[in-house]
Amino acid sequence: MKTSAHTVFMLGIGGVGMSALARHYLDSGWKVGGYDRQPNDFTAELERLGARLVFDDRVDSLDPPFAHAEECLVVYTPAVPRETVLFQWFLGQGHRVLKRAEALAEVVADYEVLAVAGTHGKTTTSSMLSHLLTQAGADPTVFLGGWSLDLKGNYRKGQSQWCVVEADEFDRSFLRLHPRHAVVTSMEPDHLDIYGDADQFEAGFKAFADQVQGKLYAKSGLPLRAQTYGLGVGADYRADYSVEAGAYRFSLKGPDLEVEARIAYPGVHNLENAIAASVLAHSAGLSAGHISAGLSSFRGVRRRFEYALRRPDRVLIDDYAHHPGELKVLIDSVKELHPGLPLWLVFQPHLYSRTRDFAEGFREQLARADVLLLLPIYPARELPISGVNSAMLLDAHREGQQFLVSPEQAVARVEAAQPSLVVVAGAGSIDRWVDPLQKVLQ
Repeated sequence: MKTSAHTVFMLGIGGVGMSALARHYLDSGWKVGGYDRQPNDFTAELERLGARLVFDDRVDSLDPPFAHAEECLVVYTPAVPRETVLFQWFLGQGHRVLKRAEALAEVVADYEVLAVAGTHGKTTTSSMLSHLLTQAGADPTVFLGGWSLDLKGNYRKGQSQWCVVEADEFDRSFLRLHPRHAVVTSMEPDHLDIYGDADQFEAGFKAFADQVQGKLYAKSGLPLRAQTYGLGVGADYRADYSVEAGAYRFSLKGPDLEVEARIAYPGVHNLENAIAASVLAHSAGLSAGHISAGLSSFRGVRRRFEYALRRPDRVLIDDYAHHPGELKVLIDSVKELHPGLPLWLVFQPHLYSRTRDFAEGFREQLARADVLLLLPIYPARELPISGVNSAMLLDAHREGQQFLVSPEQAVARVEAAQPSLVVVAGAGSIDRWVDPLQKVLQ
């Protein structure tokens, strides 16, 4: 059933992906309403732009335009439980109800989509690509899964045919997309509550790759039929780099592209993201000069190796890392950029299922911190799983260096010890404690 008016109600509207889609509906002249459990920066911006939001899960809180099935499309994120009162009411009333991935696919169907897929690196690579295109005058529409410091948000409305989209593997969402060109940054297994095992996870990425209409690029070593990219030898598009005055200078060479560039965004993994963004930007017609200029002015993404405090005697880094592979590259980069400083890591596990499925990998990476302050698991969309908790990630041989704490206790320990290097990591609510940590370290 198609809706007869441009009206949409969004369940979970405060999420980063949902709020970007809401911005697009607003910019396209739709009436937008939505529900979330609590306000945040995204909901405040949406309300400022005219969205009608509610934070009570009650039918009587709805404005009339959103209550009529024949007028209103309903979009939801899987993070919203199906037993939510509003969710069940909309289903019962006969509204057209779509997952975010389905709604996004409808929105971008008329664009030339440049998609970024991968277990790690999607948001940074997408943000880099968006910045390159914007600086070159390509005027793209952009949907991001994080806050770009260059775009000052997670969405951009463009006037050209190009559209940058993060192709999310969760819930097989990326299989709704048929991009013009795409890149795959990594295929480390995740979301095994959805896929079941690593083989099915890999099969999902191969199915996505088959839907790419034009050029497909993949990080060297991935089991995909694609042009490859990477650092050093062996890739179709390869780069060598050096460190100069706190920044990376690299030389990228490929069959149809040569770029000399400088990027000040920290972490060797972000050099790989820069290569991925460069080759995908080139497929959209950008010159080597535009790519080089765009990379040199790229500012970064909120919560992706973001310095909340950077002084000679105090460093506080905030990062979204929530998978063992992401923790590895985060810790590798921290130790490379701040050698010799004892690392205090404040980590919040995300999802019971991910904690269970990758417990060994988490233990291995968390043990690399000199001091670990481990918070309770952030459940997000999940109910507790018997026997799964943060304590299972502790290393029994590191008593006195690893502590189970509340967020308040983590702040108190940091305040008392005044360590030189603190890293905050996780994808849940841990970002709310960065400001308190910054204050006690000042």
